[in-house]
Amino acid sequence: MGGQVQQKQSEATGSSMDSYAWLEALGFKLGSDPYVPSKYCDEASDYMMAVYGIRPPAVPVYFVESGLGLFGGACFLEHEGRSAVVLRACFRVREKWFRYRRRDLLAHELCHAGRADFNSRKYEEVIAYQCASNRFSRYWGGVFHRHWEAYAVVIPAVLYSVASIFESFALDTLFWRFIPLALFLCLTVSYVVRHLRVMHQFGRAMIAAGEMAPVGMSVIYQSDDAKIDRLARFGPELTTAK
Repeated sequence: MGGQVQQKQSEATGSSMDSYAWLEALGFKLGSDPYVPSKYCDEASDYMMAVYGIRPPAVPVYFVESGLGLFGGACFLEHEGRSAVVLRACFRVREKWFRYRRRDLLAHELCHAGRADFNSRKYEEVIAYQCASNRFSRYWGGVFHRHWEAYAVVIPAVLYSVASIFESFALDTLFWRFIPLALFLCLTVSYVVRHLRVMHQFGRAMIAAGEMAPVGMSVIYQSDDAKIDRLARFGPELTTAK
């Protein structure tokens, strides 16, 4: 995988900076040596092979100094026919940062790269989070299907907290502060219920996929949302037949 990454970068633009200039145009700052070492890519590739039974596609992977936000560790990007994975620069020398592990994070984004053509929403994050080392992340990591959904939960919670602090100083009751609280609770409950339903269907699809291939995740990895839904309908029947 690492060799394929470097080869694709070289074939694209040789040794010029044009190969990642489009990333800088999108707001990412790359250093003088932005290329991720092949050993890191190979590690993620081997891990994906163990989890999905499939190796990731050849995608350029770069270290970025900024552009991922405060808590972002990595991101898969597509823009005008070009694609790449960007990884926070601290992973050049550190295996772990914040709650992220370099191998898991890189495998997660390479999973998105390999499934980009499916345009999946319902199961995409659930599938990518199967690379996580801990069971909690594997189950709950895909609760948000889109980036803005996380902000939709966090912003009302922050507004409620700020209003509560202001109320304590003003010594006056701010009844409007319960509006963001109600919004936060409603969104949280709706996302959790949706996720429980998705994970239930995902589990049934895994049963069916396990009957089709030695590594059931390889079938799931190569399926779009509609196919996974169809697999989910067959899962209980296979369990009953046994």
